Amino acid sequence: MKEVKFLLLFFFSFVGPVGWAQVVANQVQYRSEIDSLLTITHVTLLPVIDNMNGIYSAPVEKKLKELLIADHRWGFIENNLVGNVPTERELESDPDNAKRLGVDLGVDAYLTCRVTKGPKGISLAISLFNSKDGKLMVQESVKEFTRFESNAVIEQAGTLLGKVFSKIPYEGRVLSRKDLKVTLNLGKNDGIKKDQVLTVIQVIKVSRHPKFNFLISAEKEIIGKIKIYKVDDTLSFGGIVSEKEKGVIEKNAKIGTLKNVSYSNVDALGGDASEQELLEERPDALIAFGNNAEAWAPRQPPQYGQVGFNVGIGTFSAKDNQTTPAGGIELSTNMFAGIGIMGELWLNNEWITRAEIKQSVFSASNPDGSSSPSKLSVSLQNYALIFGYNVLLEEDFFSSKIELRGGMANYNFVVDDTSPRGFSSITYSGILVGIKGSFPVTKDRVWYAGADLNIFFNPIISQRPVSMGTADHNTINEYNFFVSKMVTSHLYIDATVNVALYHTQFDAAGATGISDVSFKNNFYNLGFRYQF
Repeated sequence: MKEVKFLLLFFFSFVGPVGWAQVVANQVQYRSEIDSLLTITHVTLLPVIDNMNGIYSAPVEKKLKELLIADHRWGFIENNLVGNVPTERELESDPDNAKRLGVDLGVDAYLTCRVTKGPKGISLAISLFNSKDGKLMVQESVKEFTRFESNAVIEQAGTLLGKVFSKIPYEGRVLSRKDLKVTLNLGKNDGIKKDQVLTVIQVIKVSRHPKFNFLISAEKEIIGKIKIYKVDDTLSFGGIVSEKEKGVIEKNAKIGTLKNVSYSNVDALGGDASEQELLEERPDALIAFGNNAEAWAPRQPPQYGQVGFNVGIGTFSAKDNQTTPAGGIELSTNMFAGIGIMGELWLNNEWITRAEIKQSVFSASNPDGSSSPSKLSVSLQNYALIFGYNVLLEEDFFSSKIELRGGMANYNFVVDDTSPRGFSSITYSGILVGIKGSFPVTKDRVWYAGADLNIFFNPIISQRPVSMGTADHNTINEYNFFVSKMVTSHLYIDATVNVALYHTQFDAAGATGISDVSFKNNFYNLGFRYQF
């Protein structure tokens, strides 16, 4: 009896854990995390938005819902959203909110659609958001569609919806499995035929757009094959021919492409043709293959911001009016050189932040012949830190828009001290508010033009080495007119005319007896901007 107990104890102590570990191991799912993330079973459509009081949004929304209900691959769920509906831009910039919305809607993914009528045509955009991570999965758009009738816009929206779903990196799913028998959500309507062999894939890695997160490409691995033995309109039934590991093909396993890649003229190359010779028969052989070939990929448009540099010449004058019988004096130059640099970050399509620095140094004759030195060194310095909000007049970020801006700015006029004393060096600083407008002037959007206005709100003044008086009122206005030419999608050349006016009224004259002082600066510069 003791021997039996000992054997049982030995069995459960050693054999039992091994067997139990095998059971647990068999329960481990093979599916990758990214594959599970991309599994879509139910979708919905947020209310369509337009800028025409529903003229386009209502019929487009009706058509898209009809198409979604008719597409058997995705279970469509009606939503009851009311009030303000978040736009795709708001959802793109706030994935946490996009994720919460998807959870509240009870779907794996949801679609947004925006229709905008502009002076050059209709713009449409359809976006697909993943409820599991709140990120944009797919986005398709068309710009400057020149047919304004509702039927044409509805048809275009349907085309875009098809393109959106074609970007999902699989064709269908396994709905169920029993032993080696499986049911798929693909049928005759999808081109499935009896005895067809389908590839089962798993998505193991995806590449996303670095800023907007939509899918660019997906890396997949083949985990098995299924042969179809019965086909209905929207379903098919088959048997597993092979799989990478036993049980790896399970519910929600993905079906790969239904169309095979074929090559022509293989026989003409002979049975001993090399892989390179076969590839050289492809239509894109001259681009992708051959000696010293380089892989080609489209260059991404600018996404993060821009930097710029400019040089130019200008004219400058500084005037004061004195309470003394001698009257006022004017310090001026008809030509001086200056440089400027700027850096700008695009926080999203609407919000930007920019830093600007301008610097000029020149010499001018002393306007007071009785004082010394006869030549004065003058320095002009401008610094600004600006936050802006873009009002897009068209769907394209790089097209017509108005920028509302505000920030802090500083202007320095530094001049040599004279004996007897004339001008004092002055620094203006304060809150800057302004508006800027830009628009393309050619249809190909190579040439742009625009203007901007900046005004200081209640600027303050500091003077050195002595005060010219107690400032009663300060005004600063700045105007810019510019023309830009796009050299590449990332590089622009700019020509700008800048006019800056500064004026201070003193309510009590200081040691110099000056009642008011004004500055005028005209600057003509040429520069470049690189967008990245």
